[in-house]
Amino acid sequence: MIALLLLSLSLQVTADQDVIQLKDGTSRSGRIVSEGKDDVVLETLIKGSKGQVVGTVKLTVLRADIVVIDRTSPEYRRQAEARSKNFGERGVRRFEALNRIVPTPVRFQGLPGWRVTGHRYVLESSADPSFVKEVALSLDEIFAAYERFFGIRRNGDKKVKVYVFADRLEYEFYNLHAADGKVSAVAYYRPSENTIAAYNLIQKEKEQLVRAEIKAYEEDIDRFRTQAQTVERQIAALMPALRQKLDDEFAELRRSIRSDDQGGKEKRLSDLELQQKQAVQDLKDGKTTAQAELQEARRRATAELEKCRRVIEHNEGVLALQNREMFETLFHESFHAYAAMYLWEGSGQKEFPRWLHEGMASYFETAIVEGALLVHGAPHPAFLRILRDKVVMRTTLPIDKVVRGGPEEFTLVHASDPGRRTDYYAHSWAIAHYLACRVSREQLEEYAADVVGGKDPVASFEKLVGRSCAQFELDLKAHLESLK
Repeated sequence: MIALLLLSLSLQVTADQDVIQLKDGTSRSGRIVSEGKDDVVLETLIKGSKGQVVGTVKLTVLRADIVVIDRTSPEYRRQAEARSKNFGERGVRRFEALNRIVPTPVRFQGLPGWRVTGHRYVLESSADPSFVKEVALSLDEIFAAYERFFGIRRNGDKKVKVYVFADRLEYEFYNLHAADGKVSAVAYYRPSENTIAAYNLIQKEKEQLVRAEIKAYEEDIDRFRTQAQTVERQIAALMPALRQKLDDEFAELRRSIRSDDQGGKEKRLSDLELQQKQAVQDLKDGKTTAQAELQEARRRATAELEKCRRVIEHNEGVLALQNREMFETLFHESFHAYAAMYLWEGSGQKEFPRWLHEGMASYFETAIVEGALLVHGAPHPAFLRILRDKVVMRTTLPIDKVVRGGPEEFTLVHASDPGRRTDYYAHSWAIAHYLACRVSREQLEEYAADVVGGKDPVASFEKLVGRSCAQFELDLKAHLESLK
């Protein structure tokens, strides 16, 4: 599961990488570590469940498939070698960290399941143990990263409960009892119980079909390689044997001519010499024809193999996308839990500014953990697209309306009205993205305390940003236009 679900190759083409252009129109990029007569070995980066670099992997590219190689500069190569060493060690550390996680069998919400206890959480899940380990490691990383970024302001001795169900059916059955069947989201954090509840978003049936298809194509590739190598060895071994057999047969014919009583020996030996030369030429022609046919078969098979590889890449992309959504959801709810438990007093109260919780959770759901660093600030693609369209259509929400929004604005009341809820989430993310590097943690805490304490939400927000909501809207639009 780890290899196919959580790891994907980084194929981005940048100036600091060697780029191999292939005959099929695609390219491979990374750092060339060795070159031979028949192939080139390329080292490329391995990315984890949310796009973070977790290690490196080596790819072998056949020279027959290469059109041209664009090589990076010596300085970039030196930097790439240093990164490779670091990322390679990181991959080993991640592998070792996963091996240290040992899920304990438990009864989980009436189901057979597993438990992992981390520094800031207790995870219980009915999912597959390997998936449970991946979730546990992600929770370890994200809670540690939040702690380094924000610090612990309160409740340092408490842990967050995390429930991850194997599928949606188990999750919805749990919600019938835990939330009176009212929860429609794929995951949530409930402050009153200090509990994150989610389910494995990776569709099991689709995953199994995709994996079966990937396995079949990989077996086809391996089978062809084996067959091609066998035929090549047979041709290589057969030709010398046939030539030796031919030489032996003609040598025997010469001895027979020389020892018989018939006349015209010179003429018969001369004719025999010509026959042998023709037989040798026929043998060479046969070898050439066989090699040409093998080469043509290899060409056709290579084209089919490339189709197989493209299908495999597509299928792995499908699994990676599902997996990325799963872990972005986990990051989102983990921020809610961290903020409520360890940061902001009153964050579970109705009066707490909802945009702050949801905006910051949406902001950090796209963050990644690389080594010990929390890398954040990447735009939220879906929200950015929605907001840019709204700017063009002049249908953005007024900022004062967003900051006054309560649970009812951020909750999907009816399935026929998802747009309102999405609007509030998107605008909250935009405000959080704008403020993330412009206001301090202490300023946010003071703002939240003012609102929970009964002060006007709009006046408190304008105090936080240092300008009117109308002016802030103009600055926010300019900020959105600047994002890539």
